[in-house]
Amino acid sequence: MLWLTIALGAEIETRTLEVDGQVWTYHAVAAGADRPLVLTLHGGGGDGKGYLEKNHWAAVGATERWNVVAPDGLAARPGMPASFRTNPRVWNSGQLRKGSPRERIDDLRFFRQLLSTVPWDRKHLFITGHSNGGSMTFRLARELNAQVTAIAPVLTQYLQDGTPLARPIPSLHFIGTVDPLIPVAGGERSTPWGRSSVKPQAEAIENWARANGHRAGGKVVSETSTIRKERFGNHYQVWWLVGHGHAYPGGRASGLPPGTMGPNTTPVDATRESAAFFRGFIKR
Repeated sequence: MLWLTIALGAEIETRTLEVDGQVWTYHAVAAGADRPLVLTLHGGGGDGKGYLEKNHWAAVGATERWNVVAPDGLAARPGMPASFRTNPRVWNSGQLRKGSPRERIDDLRFFRQLLSTVPWDRKHLFITGHSNGGSMTFRLARELNAQVTAIAPVLTQYLQDGTPLARPIPSLHFIGTVDPLIPVAGGERSTPWGRSSVKPQAEAIENWARANGHRAGGKVVSETSTIRKERFGNHYQVWWLVGHGHAYPGGRASGLPPGTMGPNTTPVDATRESAAFFRGFIKR
């Protein structure tokens, strides 16, 4: 209830930014130019303001005195009104159909402009995101490597290859063991927008471990009936949420049916754990 009370009192500012003729919207809890920045990226069909409120990131901004920014992805059919069912907001994280209008938009140009526009201390940039926002989190860690301090992708997978990063990025990665939208074994999946396929999580995990300079094969450091924690070298942690599906861990329910999202069972609060992870990398 404390987080809810603080969230209700947190002022969320909504602003727009035009990049290459596209008007982007972002929502922010501002703490000042001398404070860290957390970018939070919604999943496909979501929006930034809802992500701040439903998953308590607005409360984190208020309690920690961090700048927390949640942009809206552009609609799959750019220029048309966004709609969860027929024209969802998405990120160009590597999963879009090659040559499609949305795939041709350079999200990285937007993020670079955003980072030069919003206030932050230029020493601490943290990124987290759920589902499609999580895969965009991985992409930003690769593409904006020199600026990123740490990341916390949630119920997603890394879509690029294992080419080494310019510098390792500390990463806390949450995975649901029975996630129907990103099945651990990979293969075909059914989403609210049709059928597609994903690679096995073991392959995606190995690629990110190699990108961070670690050999394949993690070490289980703790295990209970609800969570298994695995480490890959010094920079990459995977938390396997046992029996959990695709719902944001610890957030408010999305309203989508269990047949789409799978079970929502984990006691883990991904926002609280991500904030604690980020806090460990703040230096004054």
